[in-house]
Amino acid sequence: MVKASGAQLWAQNCGHCHNIRTPTFYSDAQWEVVMLHMRVRANLTAKEHKQILAFLKSAH
Repeated sequence: MVKASGAQLWAQNCGHCHNIRTPTFYSDAQWEVVMLHMRVRANLTAKEHKQILAFLKSAH
């Protein structure tokens, strides 16, 4: 089984419900808040949450 990257997880999970934002759309602090909320809404595991957040923050 191939492990999904943060970018892949972001595209797969976030794009299902709405148009996803570019990683630079929000600041790192704003992504922290968004991802806390979306972790629950999207039923993400702790590992998936961490990988997606790391990807989003890597853009800054």
